[in-house]
Amino acid sequence: MSSRTWFGSRYLENGITFTTPAQSTWVPVRKLSEIESRISQEDMLAGLGYSYARASFLCHNVHNSTHEAILRVYKQVPNIGTEADEPEDRQLQATRRIHQEVDTMERLTEEHECAYVPAWLGSKIEEQGDHDIVPHGYINYILWEKVPGVHLCNPDENFVLFWSLPRQERDRIRTAFVITYQKLYTIGICPVLGGCNNLIWDAQQDRIYVIGLDDVAECNAFGNVTFLEWGLATAPDGCPWGDEDFDDSSMEGWKL
Repeated sequence: MSSRTWFGSRYLENGITFTTPAQSTWVPVRKLSEIESRISQEDMLAGLGYSYARASFLCHNVHNSTHEAILRVYKQVPNIGTEADEPEDRQLQATRRIHQEVDTMERLTEEHECAYVPAWLGSKIEEQGDHDIVPHGYINYILWEKVPGVHLCNPDENFVLFWSLPRQERDRIRTAFVITYQKLYTIGICPVLGGCNNLIWDAQQDRIYVIGLDDVAECNAFGNVTFLEWGLATAPDGCPWGDEDFDDSSMEGWKL
């Protein structure tokens, strides 16, 4: 969580309307997480990017409170040390940006009909107003279906549910994960540095959903070492599983 919040009460009180792919209005009811990624003014001027904050909210449809979704908001925020600058000075930082997750979620639903990520429900790109924190800076909204299941790892709570489950269920999870991973490999989209914090386990359907697609690249081909990379297995101390020529044909000695 950020040490300060960039998302005030208006995100919890106001409905948010999307027109793409269809018109719908959603009411945020609870903030789930917030992070920030900020740089200095010097780094921005050197072309190293822009400062932003990101928050996720649990929402429900304004016409049906049982229909839940996850809203993610990306918002440009002031560079480090410029929060108290005059608005006209902060406006000089303003830029337009569409975060990768917006395009990725839309593509996976609209082009690939991928059933292993939450369904994309809407997105929109807006510009901050004259009195916002970065006047005329960007805001991205993206909405996706709240999928059934449990988060296998919650970094905010420093808890890994996966390893508290019985071995038989962990085996089921790995089997389901292979199916999901192979589908994403076929499409060519995978979270960079994916781990169990990117996984939702639906035990009723024996399905793994992948979330957290804000930084993606093409997947490597699946191998047993993929279980290690995603935190679904651990190798003994000293095992060189990170080496390019590591032979993962045997999982003897691994914790499964």
